[in-house]
Amino acid sequence: MSVKKPFVIHPIFMALYPIIFLYAHNIDIMPASSIAFPLAITLVSTLLVWLSLGLLMRDIVKSGLIISLFLFVFFSYGHTHQLLSEWIVKDMGAANEITGRFIQHQNQDLFWPLMMAYFFFTAAMVVCIVKTRRQLFNLTKIMNVIMAALFFFSVANIVVHRFKISGIFPRQSQEVPMVSEGHADQMPDIYYIILDGYGRDDILKEYFGYDNSEFTAFLQEKGFYVASKSRTNFVWTYLSLASSLNYQYINNLSDLLGKDSCDREIAYAMIKKNKVSQFLKAAGYRYVHFDSTWGATHSNPFADIEIYCEKNIFQDDFMRQLVSTTILRFWEEPVKVDLVSSHLHAFSMLETVAEWEGPKFVFMHMIPPHHPYLFDREGNIKRHAYISNQFEFHKHLWGEKDQYIDQLIFITKKIKAAIQTILDKSKTPPIIILQSDHGPILKNSPRGDYLKARTAILNAFFLPGETNFLYDTITPVNTFRLIFNHYFNTSLPLLPDETFYSKYRRPWDFTRIRKE
Repeated sequence: MSVKKPFVIHPIFMALYPIIFLYAHNIDIMPASSIAFPLAITLVSTLLVWLSLGLLMRDIVKSGLIISLFLFVFFSYGHTHQLLSEWIVKDMGAANEITGRFIQHQNQDLFWPLMMAYFFFTAAMVVCIVKTRRQLFNLTKIMNVIMAALFFFSVANIVVHRFKISGIFPRQSQEVPMVSEGHADQMPDIYYIILDGYGRDDILKEYFGYDNSEFTAFLQEKGFYVASKSRTNFVWTYLSLASSLNYQYINNLSDLLGKDSCDREIAYAMIKKNKVSQFLKAAGYRYVHFDSTWGATHSNPFADIEIYCEKNIFQDDFMRQLVSTTILRFWEEPVKVDLVSSHLHAFSMLETVAEWEGPKFVFMHMIPPHHPYLFDREGNIKRHAYISNQFEFHKHLWGEKDQYIDQLIFITKKIKAAIQTILDKSKTPPIIILQSDHGPILKNSPRGDYLKARTAILNAFFLPGETNFLYDTITPVNTFRLIFNHYFNTSLPLLPDETFYSKYRRPWDFTRIRKE
């Protein structure tokens, strides 16, 4: 009596599940559009290889199991590598100061032993599948059920999150003060340039042994006001930018989301649809957004013009995370090349914007000097740059002080050239705000030193006319309140210049930091 062959569907779910799973666990920081390309590529590749192998073996059941095996190996390698890396770091951390350089080396050293283990495991399993005389129908049915369940469980998590977050968004006020359009030829271009993790002068000198006074002197010579005692309002990028771009504190979100929440979607949404750009667009400005290659500032559908490298696949944060979970994890050269070209392209385009007609609000969030450390101080591309989306490894990379300073020096050269070009080419004196979202992290340092360095920021203003309304301790939350009041005749009250600390895993559990 012949047994009816089961319907083979598990390879399809095996191809889609890792991508859907990764998106479901990063849904608060990743746009749904990011998964379209990897889903399409993976699905088409799986079907083509499965069809070819099925024709070769003349057995859809066994060929399906082999395809699922290959997909499991491909998508699980990065997770296995990560677990082993974390175990090594945790095991050795008690006896040694784990640095970014060690992490980079062990990442490379783990590759071949783990690859060999995966190779022999895969080869043994393929031989077993091909050689067995069993029809493997029951195994196929079990695989169908397991993979379908995993897939639809992740989809359910996505749906639940969307339903949950939709009840919170309408409660966020997006009121913008009214403004009448001015004469276009008299309206200054406004540049809001964020250099991620750029340390304040005194911090660089005290904790990194680097004297950055030459850059400060350059800014002051050009007419910038440098707030020498400025601090951030929040110590994480997405909190800091959500606050400064909406000129308000966002502590109220703690009540909506809960102090134990790690959800970042509302903060990301506030960065994209921010009050500053809404105000200026209503006043007749065009909103020019630069791709940063990082989550919330990677793209912006509310911008009039987006500047990014169209051919760079790995400028997308989701693609980099996805690759890091696969067997392509070690193949970091294309990722590095895409990041480097994106950053250099951004600087190149920044020097051309001043020539565009009409008033513009230009927002540029530049990831360097924050790691990954891609450049040396002369701008040469580093041969080995450790690129990881894992926070536990991120914090160790701050220990590479020399690499941080090297990249900071190069970025400083690029921003000086851009500022000079903007000033030279602008028909009307522009407004330029040069700011860091937070300071660097000091590894293995007392809490007081850690907070001092993390909260101190670069904050410099080039403003046409009088600047006597600026002050040394200004924080980003008041940046646009002052500018709008002075140049657009609004009456926004200044807020207290406060700084709040929260942990990465509990970003909405805020603690006020006393002033220096």
